[in-house]
Amino acid sequence: MKNLLIISLLSSLCLLSACQSINSKPETLNIKSGAPKNNIHKPYMSTCLSQANKSSQQIKLGYGSGLTLNEAKRRAYKDIAEQLGVRIKTRSQTQVIKNQNDVTQNYRNQIDTFSQAEFDDLSIECLDKQDPSGSIHLLLGYDLRPLYLQIADKLVTVPDSAPGVVNFTGPDFLTQSKLAHDVKKTILKKNGRGAFNAEIRLKRHKDKWQWIVAGQPFFLDNNELHLAINWQALNKGSSKISAISTKGKTFAPLIKTETEFRLKITAKQKGYLHILGIYENGEIDVIRSDIKTREFQQHIVPEIPGVFEAGLINSNKAATDVYLVAITQNPLTETKLLPAGSSEPFYLMTTLNNLWLNQSEISTYLLTITPE
Repeated sequence: MKNLLIISLLSSLCLLSACQSINSKPETLNIKSGAPKNNIHKPYMSTCLSQANKSSQQIKLGYGSGLTLNEAKRRAYKDIAEQLGVRIKTRSQTQVIKNQNDVTQNYRNQIDTFSQAEFDDLSIECLDKQDPSGSIHLLLGYDLRPLYLQIADKLVTVPDSAPGVVNFTGPDFLTQSKLAHDVKKTILKKNGRGAFNAEIRLKRHKDKWQWIVAGQPFFLDNNELHLAINWQALNKGSSKISAISTKGKTFAPLIKTETEFRLKITAKQKGYLHILGIYENGEIDVIRSDIKTREFQQHIVPEIPGVFEAGLINSNKAATDVYLVAITQNPLTETKLLPAGSSEPFYLMTTLNNLWLNQSEISTYLLTITPE
């Protein structure tokens, strides 16, 4: 009986020992694995996400993440669009639906479809590729302030380094523009010391204008071209230009779309007359070239019964067309004014510079066209 009791106790001890051994295995394995299970899937906190709450009324910040840069960009773009109160319906649609009155046509042009989103009008504030899961985190910035304020801030990044004198070089029609004036005025308000000297250039990049100052490019929409060029500064002559009705009545330089009109030009010197039309997006049309003219001779263009009809690129927004009359002493063929078949805006600055450098007598007429 005593032997049976000992055997029974030994069996119980063995069973307890075995159970302890089995229960201790996971603990040993867990120690070797290096971390408790509940910490293995700790979420990654991107610096881009932590900065996204700095979005303000003037500068919108859009955050997005995805396994590809395009996916992150699409989500960041959508985030900005939602903050502006707009909704993009589908990837294939280019129309943006307005939900609030302060979403202007300018925003609508820049916040296009997801698939056509460009970085031109947006700044990359943060790009994070360190996520162990492979996700890319992106923070885009969209500055709603007037263009001249954005440019002034980027030219003078450190307030203490602000200059007390600003000198812009380049053609007068660029350095005397409203944009150049406003940028200069804003920089000088910083009450700095020293001098800031920079050349201003204007060029076409893809489907946008680049206003380049101190080597830095700033993008303009087509409807902002009038800010970058002072057309009156091109004037070197005294020829008179006006728009007249089909009955000969002189219009104010403001007409409605679909209005029929002609140009009435009085040359103030003899030579060869050239007429160019320059439209809101910078496209150029050589309307007439090498018309021999006498001093004080009057010209009606197009010749009766022909007429021009006022039109708009954007039917909902007023635009200004520029008619430029140049008189040269010698013939200047159309191909010299503008290479054959090259009415694209890319050639605008080449044409203006050629006329400017050739000391042509230039007169300009600005005709604003309004919607019905």
